[in-house]
Amino acid sequence: GALSFNIKNLDPSLLGFRLDREYGICCRVGLHCAPEAHKSIGTLPEGTVRLSPGYFNLPSEIEQTLKAVREIVATAN
Repeated sequence: GALSFNIKNLDPSLLGFRLDREYGICCRVGLHCAPEAHKSIGTLPEGTVRLSPGYFNLPSEIEQTLKAVREIVATAN
């Protein structure tokens, strides 16, 4: 599965960059080869941040990702 999201008032590219550089969390940002889908959900032209947790991800890794997003949001506002 995949989770695609945005944080209000935070550019998805910046969020993705910070997740990668500061926390070592791999993600994708942008239109994900689906500009028409983004047009219909109102995320064009910036797109979204996309995470794809898998079977082998540990619950602790999910918690680490949630914590990282919370920290970035807290420092961005």
